[in-house]
Amino acid sequence: MAQHGNIAHWTREADDEESALVAIVRAIVDGELVIAVDLGGTYDGASGLLDLREPGVVVDELTRRGAPDGLRVRTWSGRGDRDVSLGELA
Repeated sequence: MAQHGNIAHWTREADDEESALVAIVRAIVDGELVIAVDLGGTYDGASGLLDLREPGVVVDELTRRGAPDGLRVRTWSGRGDRDVSLGELA
């Protein structure tokens, strides 16, 4: 779930690390880079970052090996907080 390493990984358009950091903060504030907590499954309660700008990322998380029954999505503002499961996405 969470990616580690170069800060530029989290943004496509950044030319340098400062621009990448600004893009990451913007994605967090806009509710696009969120914390996702596994609900049920092998790693119940585990959490990591999820980049909602990536198409299909929620389905990928819910269908990966050891996938949870659902995800609790937490946004910076709280306005986008929600629980999501594969059944709801179908």
